[in-house]
Amino acid sequence: MLSLLASVSAAGASGIAGGSLLLIPLACSLFGIPDTISAQVIGVGFIIGVIQDSMETALNSSSDLLLTASAEFREWRREGKKIPF
Repeated sequence: MLSLLASVSAAGASGIAGGSLLLIPLACSLFGIPDTISAQVIGVGFIIGVIQDSMETALNSSSDLLLTASAEFREWRREGKKIPF
């Protein structure tokens, strides 16, 4: 029963910004964890989510820059241009 409820809830929360945080009160109530603890877990999850999104954006941007630069250097090498280092 718990697995079925969790699956249906997760499907409903997918695609929503912070949707996984919506599942915390459900999970806490199923395990008998008080609402105050649930609220604290949501707060910590929100902070972790912001940090995770920032790190993910930084990683994506740096990898885009690296791949763009390597493609440009390869093009320069094909044209016989000197690559400045």
